[in-house]
Amino acid sequence: MLTGGYDLSSVKFPEEDPLWADIVPTFRRLGKAELLAYDPSGKSIDGYGFTTIITEGRLYLPWLMKQIQALGGTFERRRISSLSELKDYDAIAWRRQSLVQDKSMYPVRGHVLRVRAPWVRHYINRDGGTYIIPNTDTVVLGGITQKGNWSLEPTEEDRRGILERCYEILPSLRKAPILREWVGLRPGRPDICLEREDAQLDGKSVPVIHNYGHGGSGLTLGWGCATDAVALVRKALAL
Repeated sequence: MLTGGYDLSSVKFPEEDPLWADIVPTFRRLGKAELLAYDPSGKSIDGYGFTTIITEGRLYLPWLMKQIQALGGTFERRRISSLSELKDYDAIAWRRQSLVQDKSMYPVRGHVLRVRAPWVRHYINRDGGTYIIPNTDTVVLGGITQKGNWSLEPTEEDRRGILERCYEILPSLRKAPILREWVGLRPGRPDICLEREDAQLDGKSVPVIHNYGHGGSGLTLGWGCATDAVALVRKALAL
């Protein structure tokens, strides 16, 4: 959905506008009064206000699957233990160390809560990993970024930290009922791996296109990386 919101920072942004400033429908720098209004704690000394698209993965991914199926595509869900079980493409979920021995991969643990707060119409993102994001029927509160943490269990410490930081920005959230919470692992890597490898599988040279390591930016980078990956597939198959 298209919505407006604010990126807040405890340090000054560069004088030049970000590269994406001309891409979003609206963009402006926030003044002192706005900064204090959107972060009453006074911790934010700079910020942007802009309009952008919020994509909910739980709705968007099923829609994408239907588009592929309508074009004749099919899906198969199963556990892969070796690249020899694949055909030509590699974009599996992040636990790929056992598949391609990529030691640069690591988990990045995230934790969010969903609350009922229909009065929240704009997103607010503050440096340090604090964000308030309205969705279709809930509002997402986050978050944390814990490199190397494998735990999928919510902790009271993380929960309390997320809520306190979000309440600091938007005190009205204190009356918002918590509906559910979720912990997940992002596929961390120093850089995205998007490349072709001619792997030796069962005595044959097989082109494998790697496309992984997007961290928490999978939806943001998905279309661009998919376009590049398809180009690599076409070249490998000489299409």
